[in-house]
Amino acid sequence: MIRFSLAATIVALALSIGGCSLNAPKYTPSLDNANRLRDAHIAPIKVGAFTADEKDRSRVDKISLRASSYASPYKGSFISYVEEAARAELADAQALDPNAPTQLDGKLLRNDVDVGMSTGNADIEAQFVLRRGGNVRYDKVKKAHSEWESSFLGAVAIPAAAENYPGVVQKLMNDLFSDPDFITAAKP
Repeated sequence: MIRFSLAATIVALALSIGGCSLNAPKYTPSLDNANRLRDAHIAPIKVGAFTADEKDRSRVDKISLRASSYASPYKGSFISYVEEAARAELADAQALDPNAPTQLDGKLLRNDVDVGMSTGNADIEAQFVLRRGGNVRYDKVKKAHSEWESSFLGAVAIPAAAENYPGVVQKLMNDLFSDPDFITAAKP
C-alpha cells in the first residue's frame, strides 16, 4: 500500500512539473449574446484584425500552464482567439458581414492564466473599437476575471486551467455585447 502511494505521488509530481502541450478548445459563442444582439437589431458588423502592442505581444499572445505550453486553435495565437470569439458571437447572432461598413477592431492588453495550487484564475483585458465610415462610434476597454478549483497536482490543475480559459473569454464577450453603449453604437 505504501509503495503504491509513493509511486502514485511520484507519477503525479512528474506530470505536474514535466512539460507537455495542450490545445485550447475552440470558442463557443453564448446564446445570451446571440439573443441580445438579434433583439437589438444592430447593423451588420465585420471583424477587423485584432492586435497587441509589439512590446506586449509575447506576454499576451502565449500562455504557459506551469511548465506546459497551451496553444490556441486559431493560428496558434490568443490574439486570434479573441478575434475569432468576436467573429463567432456576431455570426451566431446573424450580425456578421465581411462587407459591412461597420467594423469591430480589438487590441489584447492582458491575458493571464494562473494554474494555482488550490484555486486557478484567469484575467483578460482588451480594447474594442467600433468604426463606421471611418468614424469611431465606440472605444472602450473591457475586462473579465474567472476562477475555478485547482490542485497542487499538475495532472489535475493543468487540464482544469486549459478547460476553463474559454470561459474568461466568453465573459469578456458578454461584457462587450451587453454594454448599452456598444448596442447604441452598433445600431444602423
